[in-house]
Amino acid sequence: MKKLYVLISIFMCSLFLFTGCQKTYTITFDANGGICEVDTIDCKKKDTIYVPSEPTREGYTFLYWEKDGSQFDFNEAITSSFTLVAKWEIQKYDVIFDTDGGTYIEDQKVEYGKTIQVDNPTKEGYEFVGWSLNGEIYDVSTPIKNNLILLAIWTDVKYTVTFDVAGGDELEPIKIKNGESLGKIIPTKEHNSFVCWLLNGEVYDPTTPITSNITLVASWKEDYKVTIHYNNNDPDLVLYAKEGQSINDLGGIDSPIKEGYKFINFYYDEEFTKAMLIFSKINNDIDLYAKFSKIYYITYHLNGGTTKEELLTSYVVEDVENRNIDLVLPEKKGYFFRGWHEKEDCSDSNFYMITKKEARDITLFAKWDEATLQNAYLGILGDSISTYKGYIPNGFVHFPYYASSDDGGMITLEQTWWRITQQTLGCRLGINNSYSGTCVMNEYGYTTSAENISRLQHSTRFDNLPPDIMIIYMGNNDALVQNLNTANFEKSYRNMLNNLYTLYPNIQLFLGTLSYEKYFVGKDYYEEHVLVTAEVNRIIQSLASEYNLPIIDFATAYSDSSYLFDTIHPNVLGMKALANVAIDAISKFYNPTTI
Repeated sequence: MKKLYVLISIFMCSLFLFTGCQKTYTITFDANGGICEVDTIDCKKKDTIYVPSEPTREGYTFLYWEKDGSQFDFNEAITSSFTLVAKWEIQKYDVIFDTDGGTYIEDQKVEYGKTIQVDNPTKEGYEFVGWSLNGEIYDVSTPIKNNLILLAIWTDVKYTVTFDVAGGDELEPIKIKNGESLGKIIPTKEHNSFVCWLLNGEVYDPTTPITSNITLVASWKEDYKVTIHYNNNDPDLVLYAKEGQSINDLGGIDSPIKEGYKFINFYYDEEFTKAMLIFSKINNDIDLYAKFSKIYYITYHLNGGTTKEELLTSYVVEDVENRNIDLVLPEKKGYFFRGWHEKEDCSDSNFYMITKKEARDITLFAKWDEATLQNAYLGILGDSISTYKGYIPNGFVHFPYYASSDDGGMITLEQTWWRITQQTLGCRLGINNSYSGTCVMNEYGYTTSAENISRLQHSTRFDNLPPDIMIIYMGNNDALVQNLNTANFEKSYRNMLNNLYTLYPNIQLFLGTLSYEKYFVGKDYYEEHVLVTAEVNRIIQSLASEYNLPIIDFATAYSDSSYLFDTIHPNVLGMKALANVAIDAISKFYNPTTI
């Protein structure tokens, strides 16, 4: 037993000595530019080593481990230390070229880290700018690291248009896309108008497509010179007008000033025979001469009167060259204005307007008459009942019955109602603005109608003064209209009153109602006429109340045909009856002696 123990001990010691002395080898891994998880592996002789995880290297594919230039077999027994080197294959990437309609470029395979070598594509009418990748500009010198699809970037071919402005304000050259036109480009040059562009001496059409670089030369036309001669010691002014422009287009010309004179206008000649036309087209160099006219001054002595309007205090001859200037009519409570006089005592002739012959400084004195019936001018506004040949405005029609016997009439002047009224009251006779056959309403008489202001203006006296008192005896012919619209009549009568006050603000009006008529052309019509006349009279009375005017109620003058010459017009008896009503109404309205 002891012998066996000794033998086992000797064996174990021998085994330990054998194994403890066995050689160990080191295998080193060179990743050759890549990354490996294992740097070395230790291995005993005759053993094999395990296969480590494949190394990695950007842009390369790992093939195998190489020993002494050959692929290493990991089943090989290790008998020495050595180094394994990673064997790599460089990756290649697809580069696809989308030329967007340009010349074809073949796709390429480019090794990792290398750059693209490619010629620029071409495309008719376009210029190659470069390549884009995912909408961003791509630099072809960038090393390749993945697959690419490159899109060609194009810009339209542009040609340079250079401008020779021939002394005008400089224009920078511009780029125009191939096939597009220049369009409207207008250069500027002081005191010149641009005519056109010239290309090689020929007129250039700016709508022509551009297909090459060109130089255009400006053609100019000198502007017309407009010389302003102010004639007041101010220096002349020179303006420049383009073809077809007028003085108005130039912004007009300020009116010059000259002490004691009024500027009249500019003229084309020094003799002032041809006035400047501000809208007339300028087609040559012109000279304009300022014309001045001496200012004449008017001094007023109102002698206690006042005016509602501004007085004319100065004028020039040109103001009265083709028309007269009406002077403002003053007013004075309790008095009638009787004109302007140059003599302080008013012993000279009066006047009411400035005419061409009064081209001088004037001092005027107002003349007044006490406002009595005897000093008042009485005017009439009427129709045929109030006419008399020779006593109505020229061109007005009179009723034949109312004329002297020499003219075939049967009523004398002194037998007319208005003449009896005027003489009995002691008034002065103004204008008898009566017109046979006329109406109040424009609808039935137009310019002769009493609501028309042109008809009413005939009531102004020849000395340009208004009537002091006016009797209105209108509406007879309106009432004869079948189916008269009385609302329209009221509107027209009101319009007549308003127009009279516009013309003669201080006039005293008396409104006359319609007198009796026996106009008979049929029972139905006659009955209608009676009703219409009554309604017309009601309207007149209502307006008299509204305007606070006195009524002369002619409707009460008579009521049967014994007062009529025919069915409408009064005879001598009727005239007297009408006058009595008028005299009574006016006398009651006024104090017997003064207004």
